[in-house]
Amino acid sequence: MEKQKGKKDPKVTAWYVSQPIDTNRTGLGGAAVNDWKLLSNDNDGGRLLSFDMRSSKRTPKVVPLTPNHTFTFSDAIYLLPKYHGTVLLVAEDGPGITVLRSESGKWNTAEYLGTVPKNLPDSTFATAAVQVGDAIYMVVVPFGDPIVEGTMSGNRTAFTFYDITEEVEIFLEI
Repeated sequence: MEKQKGKKDPKVTAWYVSQPIDTNRTGLGGAAVNDWKLLSNDNDGGRLLSFDMRSSKRTPKVVPLTPNHTFTFSDAIYLLPKYHGTVLLVAEDGPGITVLRSESGKWNTAEYLGTVPKNLPDSTFATAAVQVGDAIYMVVVPFGDPIVEGTMSGNRTAFTFYDITEEVEIFLEI
């Protein structure tokens, strides 16, 4: 590919890098955006963080949870469209799907409403939550399948989604 006259080479710069840099840390697990607020689950401290994406400082703020809750090995996070950015689901590998709410949708503070348990073997991780239509599903990944000879993968033929709509709505008192 030939460089066009007058065009600069594109430069990629980091938007945020936690300090100190340590490859032994687990760091941020997921990201969700509501307006100009970026939310992320920090696995080092088990906290929910927020960033103002318009700010040049890019300094995270801890979102206080009431009652307090500490995430354990969290994965994807998801703001449910059906609740207009006021309900955040956090996939915690072992426990299940944690339900948080910010009634204002500003995510300066949030309520920890509870966790929908995965109720599956320990070799299965809750890795995400997703809304499909009006239903809410827990996405799980089973580990430990026997390796198929000649491959590097297991013998997985199905990836199950569990409908957790009713459990989430009970937490939300709907």
